[in-house]
Amino acid sequence: MLNLHQADGTLLEILSNPKNIVSLVPSVTQDLIRFGKAPIGRTAFCVEPRFAVSTIPIIGGTKTPNIPKIIELAPDLVIANQEENIKVHVEQLQREGLAVWVQFPISLSETLEMLLDLEKVTGPGKYSRSVINHLATVVKGGESDQPKRTFTFAIPIWKDPWMAAGSETYIDSLMSFVGGTNVFKQARYPKFQLSDLEELQPEIIILPTEPYSFTENHKNDLHRMFSSSCVELFSGEDLCWPGTRSFAA
Repeated sequence: MLNLHQADGTLLEILSNPKNIVSLVPSVTQDLIRFGKAPIGRTAFCVEPRFAVSTIPIIGGTKTPNIPKIIELAPDLVIANQEENIKVHVEQLQREGLAVWVQFPISLSETLEMLLDLEKVTGPGKYSRSVINHLATVVKGGESDQPKRTFTFAIPIWKDPWMAAGSETYIDSLMSFVGGTNVFKQARYPKFQLSDLEELQPEIIILPTEPYSFTENHKNDLHRMFSSSCVELFSGEDLCWPGTRSFAA
């Protein structure tokens, strides 16, 4: 019997290690492959690792899954994310009798718990043990009383309209973990105007390459507008995907 932590605080009980998994979460698809158990179905947005995903059937998008195709694959487990996927689709799959593990890690400690559960699903391996032990050490060190260099930051995640990563997000937790203070205090993904950045004066503005594809041109434009801020592009996958990507971030 495996017990997996659901996003709503409950436990999902499955009888044994699942043999056939469908992943509706890009970061999880990558981590499953890295842990040695490729899914039998993935979304069109599950694009990493590129060398491995090309042979895995696509079952729609994260928010537009092909439910009949997933059912036809008869997976032992479907992995979803509370934010990436839509509740009605999860409920449809559950009504069809499929086990659905809904994740929602928004901190490094919750990411560690998620990876521990993922290792239950894939079975232990040398790489998974290394990753989990490393992250456990990082989390323990980050929760110590050692002083950190502090800084203020803003991380836009969309343009037209402008939106930023606010509190109660994995991005905010990751940045706070290394000493950052978010200038946007609102929960989740507040909208803002560029004039707000002028007033808030973040020391660092990070432009991730996803979900919006910020480019060097965007970086240069913002640097001209906010010359007192350090403006940098950053891998969106590293910044937004909790899991084995956390180390790169």
